[in-house]
Amino acid sequence: MPKISKRLLEAVREDINNALAEVAQKHGLTFVEGFKIGYTEDEFKISGAQFISGGLLDYERSEFERYCESYLINKECYLETIFYEGKEYEFIGFDPSKRKFPYKFRQKDSGKTIFFTASAVEKFRDNFIGKWKLTEVPLPSLRD
Repeated sequence: MPKISKRLLEAVREDINNALAEVAQKHGLTFVEGFKIGYTEDEFKISGAQFISGGLLDYERSEFERYCESYLINKECYLETIFYEGKEYEFIGFDPSKRKFPYKFRQKDSGKTIFFTASAVEKFRDNFIGKWKLTEVPLPSLRD
């Protein structure tokens, strides 16, 4: 029997994502990727698998609107585009559990999610002119 490794879990995660997306589709739901896997070399556990009714964008937008006030950002910044290292990303939300990197963006081409610090997002401020809630106040990172 193989030992559980990060490499094995990457393959398992992809299979689980595909299987859960199929189950969701079969029942008219949407599977929200992003569950967590904890593991030792002998076992792994999955937590946080989430299904929603309606589309993913509806869910993302409601989550964005839920947290935007806390991060001093207007609701209109949802899906705003930035360019980072030659790639295009859209602003899709926040992850309060990531104290240092709470700002969540999705690469438009691949769909890959990337998280930024408040100071990194400050550099993209020009992309959101008129949409920041308080343009002169530094963005909170919720580290304090």
